Amino acid sequence: MKASLISIFLMYSVSLSAQVTFEKGYFINKSNERTECLIKDLGWLDNPTEFDYKLSESAISLKGTLEDVIEFGVPGRFKYIKVKTRIDQSSKDLKSISFDANPVWLDKTIFLKVLIESKLSLYSYKQGQSVRFFIKNEIQPIEQLVYKGYYVQHPKFGTVLTNNEQYKQQLWNLPKCGDVNHETIKNLRYSETALISFLNTYNKCHNENINVIQNQRDKWFFVRVGLGVSYNNKIEQRSFTTSPQYILTLSPTISPRIGTEVEVVMPTRRNKVSLMMELYYSSYSNSKSIKQNSVTIATSSINIAYIEPSFGIRYTSFLKPKAKLYFNFLVTPPIPIFLKNEAIFLPMDISKNKWFTYTASIGTGLTINKFSMELRYLAPRDITDFVETQLVRTNLTFLYLLN
Repeated sequence: MKASLISIFLMYSVSLSAQVTFEKGYFINKSNERTECLIKDLGWLDNPTEFDYKLSESAISLKGTLEDVIEFGVPGRFKYIKVKTRIDQSSKDLKSISFDANPVWLDKTIFLKVLIESKLSLYSYKQGQSVRFFIKNEIQPIEQLVYKGYYVQHPKFGTVLTNNEQYKQQLWNLPKCGDVNHETIKNLRYSETALISFLNTYNKCHNENINVIQNQRDKWFFVRVGLGVSYNNKIEQRSFTTSPQYILTLSPTISPRIGTEVEVVMPTRRNKVSLMMELYYSSYSNSKSIKQNSVTIATSSINIAYIEPSFGIRYTSFLKPKAKLYFNFLVTPPIPIFLKNEAIFLPMDISKNKWFTYTASIGTGLTINKFSMELRYLAPRDITDFVETQLVRTNLTFLYLLN
């Protein structure tokens, strides 16, 4: 099965090198000239200070920077604009938070990510743990919505962390609209989802066109059912506590597997990274005897069936609009729900299996529309506690998307 493991890594390497990372976009330079180009979409976690672009597929890669670009983007995915504004530099690290409720202002030139363009526009700036949001209307320039944590001394509870929620007052000071009341703003969270929803309501109330650039997220939650087979390698069982020592070789077998998986796509790296959870039924049944002079001197019999979860991550490489290649790394803890649990090794006269060990697995799969096929290699795993019995599996599973 080492060949399966090597094949998976080779496919992974080829996929990464084959991915197209430059997409059709544009940038506007400081002379206000627009250039159509191909932009390398890195799915930035933090707001970038520069970006790579090509003027054609065969051209060399160039860099756009804050010095010479005032706007760049890929339509339908992202848009950044250059601004010079003051931004709060307060730390979110609990050890660095101060007792001062006031922002620590610093004038900076940055690329802001455009979330909404309308009568009232919304922007974001992320750097490390800190996420700041900015607004701009037809009258006022871009300004940060203030939200800052700080400590206060409470007479009963001592040092307590609280928040400066000035952003609520800033939004309340905007021209009023019937659909936006004091209670709405009082309960408004300082988050991208909440602020986008609020600005959508505000702009609709003013009968303004709304261009939502961020929040056009692809589908992020998937549930699939799977049906497949497990190829179980041969097992050599060794009885270390018997004299003489017996070695029984259990032949390779094939067993069914059926279950479900849940995939949650993370909103980073262009939806290529997911968290995984699986719940599958598996089984293993095999037996072997050793005879000497027509007399059975050693017997091994394993008959187990169980349901168990696995947890891990998935990396997806998009090949075509409806086709993608993915790679999994999962860990299976030793918490199976046994439906059958019988293991016998004579002459030791042990008749009950007790536990599994942790195991890890890697796999690769191909998805086309709602159908997927996956090949997975599972690392060696002890399946009995009374004699060395390591099970090595390779799974082939066919999956169907339910939602």
